Amino acid sequence: MYSALLVSHGIRSNVKLLLHFNDPLCVTFNSDRLRNLRPDMQSTIGFFRKVLSMNLKYGRFGMEAFLTPGVSYSRVDFSGLIKGSSNLFFNDDKGMWIGKVHFPKNFKFIIFYPSIDPNILQLLIKLNAKPIKVASKYKLPGALLTILSNYLDKQEVKCND
Repeated sequence: MYSALLVSHGIRSNVKLLLHFNDPLCVTFNSDRLRNLRPDMQSTIGFFRKVLSMNLKYGRFGMEAFLTPGVSYSRVDFSGLIKGSSNLFFNDDKGMWIGKVHFPKNFKFIIFYPSIDPNILQLLIKLNAKPIKVASKYKLPGALLTILSNYLDKQEVKCND
């Protein structure tokens, strides 16, 4: 989570991190509104405790509830999150190597953990999502996000030169 949202000097701008669980529960971190995010386990656990308690009390399907500025949750299935999306990419060991990809300005990158559901894979193919191989050795979402963020930072620097 931190590798998607934080840089050494603060919160990364123009990033929206969606964590989708099979509940179906989706926790959204919007970096442009997010304040006081700290890279420690206790703060993160606090967000999720609050989400779980609010989800149990007010968990209506499709409705979004705000926990703090920049952090919200909703009950939505995965297909509802990506329906009508363009510029979709997803992590797949059989995909194109990340070094050969130029990501457009507004895109969605999906990391499945521990594995991708075959029905979701079919939906992604139908939506023309592109499989991307981020790393050979690393499989955990945090490591993949760090590699992706570093690659995007380098891509941005090249564009600005």
